[in-house]
Amino acid sequence: MSSTLLSQMLPLVLPLLLLLQTWSSLAEEPHQLATCAGHPGIPGSPGNNGVPGRDGRDGKEGREGTKGEKGDIGIQGPPGTEGPLGPLGPKGAPGDPGPRGERGVWGPPGKVGPAGEKGEKGEVGALGRPGPPANESLIAALESQLESMSRLWEQFAKLERRFTFTHWRLHKHKLFAVTFNPGTFENGLKLCKEAGGIMPYPENEEENNIFHDLYKKVGLMYIGVTDTKTEGTFVDLKGRPLSFTKWKAGEPNNSGGSENCIHIWHNGEWNDTNCNSEMHAICLFLPRSPEMEPHAFLLLTIILSMALYCCVEPTSPNICHGMPGLSGRDGRDGREGKEGPPGLKGEKGDKGVKVIGPPGKVGPPGQTGQKGDRGSPGANGQGGQKGDCGAPGTPGQPADVRRIAELERELRAMKFSLSKLEKRVLLTIWKSYGQKSFATRNSKGTFEGGLKLCAEAGGQIAMAANEEENEVIASFLKTGEYAFIGVTDRKTEGNFEDVNGNPVTFTKWKSGEPNNFDGNEDCTITSSEGIWNDVKCEAIVNIICQF
Repeated sequence: MSSTLLSQMLPLVLPLLLLLQTWSSLAEEPHQLATCAGHPGIPGSPGNNGVPGRDGRDGKEGREGTKGEKGDIGIQGPPGTEGPLGPLGPKGAPGDPGPRGERGVWGPPGKVGPAGEKGEKGEVGALGRPGPPANESLIAALESQLESMSRLWEQFAKLERRFTFTHWRLHKHKLFAVTFNPGTFENGLKLCKEAGGIMPYPENEEENNIFHDLYKKVGLMYIGVTDTKTEGTFVDLKGRPLSFTKWKAGEPNNSGGSENCIHIWHNGEWNDTNCNSEMHAICLFLPRSPEMEPHAFLLLTIILSMALYCCVEPTSPNICHGMPGLSGRDGRDGREGKEGPPGLKGEKGDKGVKVIGPPGKVGPPGQTGQKGDRGSPGANGQGGQKGDCGAPGTPGQPADVRRIAELERELRAMKFSLSKLEKRVLLTIWKSYGQKSFATRNSKGTFEGGLKLCAEAGGQIAMAANEEENEVIASFLKTGEYAFIGVTDRKTEGNFEDVNGNPVTFTKWKSGEPNNFDGNEDCTITSSEGIWNDVKCEAIVNIICQF
């Protein structure tokens, strides 16, 4: 309580205190006599302030005051307790790549990855230890031998294709032959080219007579004349004007507007025809053509013009079965060959080792959110530390040793193929039907001997799959002759199979056959009439091969 308030209340309090004191004294002295009242005295000076009084009781609650103005925002309070997990929000936009993490501890080595891309060429390494002596002379000799055998292979391959031709005619320095099967003009051109020849036309009356004789053997034949480039202007296949013609009266007439090729008529005259007609084609083989070496032509002339010309259409049958002649002198060394074909492709190298850097530290797992879009690729990580050098590998073979091994493998394969071709050349009479070619050299033997002879030439003993093939096989035989065919029941009596173990789908048994006479007839022969009979496999009859 303030001093001002006490000074104001003191004059009121003092009289009251005096009155109370006077009343108290009167009470103690009841029998005192009354006194007369005097005049009021002079007021005394104010007394000292009394002690503060006690606090009064609390008053009643006052009325609600008017709403005060909005106060300022207070400071942020402490975080509340974590509430329950809310629903999954919508997918957010892709975030920016985070900062690169710290390098993790070095992990264990990973598995060898796939071979990486070929790196840039490294610097030249230090000079290695001296290798073994070079084998340049041996490599050169092997490559030369392989080149010579490759050329010989090409020549034999062309000779082999000529065996499918028929009716050979040797006229001066020219050798003519006819395709066995008919076909279009383009097909005839292809067959002649593959055999190293060309499709000719008769350049004089003498050659036209030869073509006329061949017509009598096979029927209509294409000759190498056409007006494909300019209608009405007939030229040979090299585009040169014709030096000889023998047109039929009224020909060429280009009937139907598409007759651009020529064939021989029955009287030796010429007629223009459609190039898609099915006819035989005549081919010409020259000794000095780029496709033939002189010794190859000589070999072809001896084998085909003598053996085929005499034996297929015999005028002197004894010529075909004469005694073998003496061996000739060694030939001169051949000319230096051309560059050989590329060598074999090298072996595939070992896979490269992929270096994997150490993994970073694993952070705490977060809540699985919805899969976001693929972010942009981050920066390339820092390369891992270079690993220790591995143990030294096994020393490889020197390059010249590997090359020698490759050449020796190629030579062995070439020699094996040539050995088959050399034996195939000895088969002098050839005929074809469809995709098959049949051949013989008029030799006889047992069934086992026939299997071996045909296999060494790269073929099989002849087997007829239909009536037409059966007729071709029979056409090799003279009346009263027989030949083995590839049909036996040696595995199971009465169950005839071909030499490959397949069931026989075509047969032409003689009446009452097969009868397994004497209990050991397990092989099959065909007659010149194409009739089959089972016989002993040790019988001696003609051998015919198929390819």
